[in-house]
Amino acid sequence: MVFETTVKDVQHLNVTALFLAVIVVIIAGCGSGGPAPTPAAPPVFPPVAVTATVVTTRDIPIYIDQIGKCASPEIVSIRAQASGRITNIFFKEGADVVKGQPLFEIDPAPYQVALEQAQAEREINVAALAQSDAVLAQFRAQLDEAKADLAQNQTRQALYVTELNRAKSLAGVIAQSDYDAKKMTLDASESQIRSNQAAIARVDAQIKQSLAAIKMAEAKIKSSDAAINAAKINLAYTHIASPINGRAGQKIIDVGNVVTAVGNTTQTLLTIQSMSPIYTEFSIPERELSRVQSSMAAGTLKVECWLPEKPDSPRQGDVFFIDSAVQDGTGTLRLRAKVKNDDRAFWPGQFVKVRLVFETRKNAVLVPIEATQLGQAGPFVFIVKADSTVEQRPIKLGLRYDKLIALDDGVKSGETVVLSGQLMLQPGGKVSVQNDEKKDAPKVPAPAKTEAK
Repeated sequence: MVFETTVKDVQHLNVTALFLAVIVVIIAGCGSGGPAPTPAAPPVFPPVAVTATVVTTRDIPIYIDQIGKCASPEIVSIRAQASGRITNIFFKEGADVVKGQPLFEIDPAPYQVALEQAQAEREINVAALAQSDAVLAQFRAQLDEAKADLAQNQTRQALYVTELNRAKSLAGVIAQSDYDAKKMTLDASESQIRSNQAAIARVDAQIKQSLAAIKMAEAKIKSSDAAINAAKINLAYTHIASPINGRAGQKIIDVGNVVTAVGNTTQTLLTIQSMSPIYTEFSIPERELSRVQSSMAAGTLKVECWLPEKPDSPRQGDVFFIDSAVQDGTGTLRLRAKVKNDDRAFWPGQFVKVRLVFETRKNAVLVPIEATQLGQAGPFVFIVKADSTVEQRPIKLGLRYDKLIALDDGVKSGETVVLSGQLMLQPGGKVSVQNDEKKDAPKVPAPAKTEAK
């Protein structure tokens, strides 16, 4: 308000002085006779009070600003896989949990009993298998004995056949009774061989039965093993642990309640969301797609995210997902960036400001936006020269960055531009730079600090 009053006073003084000078000239022209008076000296105007700043250069990003929304990379709904009564809850609502940390306990007693029954059944089947193995060994011993007897009898039979054939050749020499005795011995031997062969067949059948019994016992043991494994799994399901690192939400059930595990209809007990890193989802106009693709290929595409109430604390992220199609009706494309969030500054579902940086422009000439003016010939600025006069300089506007704007042409680094008071200025006029000592004139801000990833 003080600055505005000073400008008005100066304007009023200038107009009054000009009016008095015109009156003096008119009176002098109306005089008669005498020599013409000496012309009055032109009025001297006091310098115009202005504020100013020095032009600087800096690297600035080429970007677009959007509104984004935070999302958790992993969301897990905890459900019971075993039916029973909740006996313990091991976490606090809203607390951080780690992978493997116990969350709930379902009464394990029924599942422990089922496991012990399966283990007992296996022991019975193992004993049956051992018995079948013993019986098989016995039958195999009998088979070996029967085969030995058969071999012995077959050897004797060969001897008896030889003796009988010799007796036939000596017919009339030996007594008929001797021949008949040898014939009976051979017949008895053949009968014994047939008995041995029958015993071998019988034992072989018993061996086959024993092998079948062994296979059945082995199958029962495998079935028992499967039952034991199933019982162990069901028993393990009674202890529910966190599958991820994240933050626990509100518990849906309390100790003493009974849960039933029935397919997808099982009640959700708890929801856990991972928090670090966190995803930021936002959309860009489809016309920016080619620039995004080019920047990604060049490795210059970055994202800066910050909370609306903390504009000076942006965080960098990386774009890792571009949707496969442009959204119908809106003409926008959805992107997703990954941002570090160890301190939980960002929250799933929270809206954030997002700046998509395509590349960085080196050594850009920057001035505050209020330094630029618009005239009939285009944009311009007032340059304060060394002799405290001002020059009206045409400029070419470039990219805007926060409260600054880049000038592509017209101004060099180190020159001084006028920030306020331009309405009273004219090229070549004198100025008096009167920046507030308590609050310096706007300066080019330093680059925003970003958290290292």
